[in-house]
Amino acid sequence: MRSEDEFKRTVCGVGYIGDGVYKVKVAGKLTKEYVTWKNMLQRVYNEKFQKSNKSYIGATVCDEWHNYQNFAHWYNAQKKEAGYVLDKDILAGGNAGRCYAPETTRLVPQEINNLLIRQSYTSSGLPVGVAKRKDGYVARIRINGGLVTLGKYETAELAYASYLRAKQDNIRRVAEKYRFKVCEDIYEALINYEVKPFR
Repeated sequence: MRSEDEFKRTVCGVGYIGDGVYKVKVAGKLTKEYVTWKNMLQRVYNEKFQKSNKSYIGATVCDEWHNYQNFAHWYNAQKKEAGYVLDKDILAGGNAGRCYAPETTRLVPQEINNLLIRQSYTSSGLPVGVAKRKDGYVARIRINGGLVTLGKYETAELAYASYLRAKQDNIRRVAEKYRFKVCEDIYEALINYEVKPFR
């Protein structure tokens, strides 16, 4: 029997539970599907959250996923392991990925989710991956949680070129690492991804 409460938009003014088999809680504990769905809606529709997370400004969630039942059904059909998170950018081409929807979103390891975050310049005014030294510049990249120095260069441009090559290699390395643990379309998108410099 349908309840009016199931169709009240109680999450961020847009999300509703809907009529279906997926529960919000099991044995008194919020389900993973529900927590993931609610967090997604908050990233997109909570202005307070966006004040400190500006990359989500302008993002959307498709109408279909305003209904928790639809999202939970999709979530349970995904290839995933513990710790996987939503990614809406890889399949849609990085900055073009502004909408959470079944065709643009996948569950991926956190390492992949962080992989394609693009920054242009650091607070020092140098390109990302470049640091100034007394005798020139160094290129650095974060791999496996650690900062790896790639070398010393006479100019910031040369250091940045080194960083971009290392970034490309690292994306392909991570793609191979998770080849059989993510959806095929995610693997293909990573293998074919081209790191481009900011202009």
